[in-house]
Amino acid sequence: IWAGDATGDDLDEFASGGYTEITGGLSIGEGRIGTIDLSQLETIGGGVQIYENPNLTTITMPQLQSIGGYFWVDYNNNLTTIDLPQLQSTGGNDFYIWNNSSLTTVDFPQLQSIEGIFWIDGNDNLTSIDLPQLQAIDGGVDIHTSRDLTTITMLQLKTIGWHVSIQASLTTIDLPQLESIGGDVEVY
Repeated sequence: IWAGDATGDDLDEFASGGYTEITGGLSIGEGRIGTIDLSQLETIGGGVQIYENPNLTTITMPQLQSIGGYFWVDYNNNLTTIDLPQLQSTGGNDFYIWNNSSLTTVDFPQLQSIEGIFWIDGNDNLTSIDLPQLQAIDGGVDIHTSRDLTTITMLQLKTIGWHVSIQASLTTIDLPQLESIGGDVEVY
């Protein structure tokens, strides 16, 4: 267990120490790292912010199941892959994937709930969003300025607590279980 917060400066020690939990948050920013590989990490007690890493191409945390706070990935211009196949929930105010111009796919196959806003914005090469197990978004949904986005699939989504605002060149929005939205809906 890693007590407290972890930063980009801690990655080598973290990886070699076999840590499975961070009690605080994870912040990796303004660095020269090419890959973030935290293969044994299962839980993050606080938030995650991965930002302004110009060489970053891959984020992989294959065992991560829960994040206790927000999830922000922003301004990583060469990021192509976010691999968190076991992530089930986030507990913070926001789930942001913002201004990662090389990112093509947002795919979180086990994500079931987001407590805050689901915000995808400025990812110009993003073509699809696939959240097959997502059941509830307590906040709103904002998906904007992803010019290549054609498909949004959320097969189990039942409730959205606030508004929905989507601006994209969509051909498919697949939300077959959606029962309620707590605010306005805009798709344009």
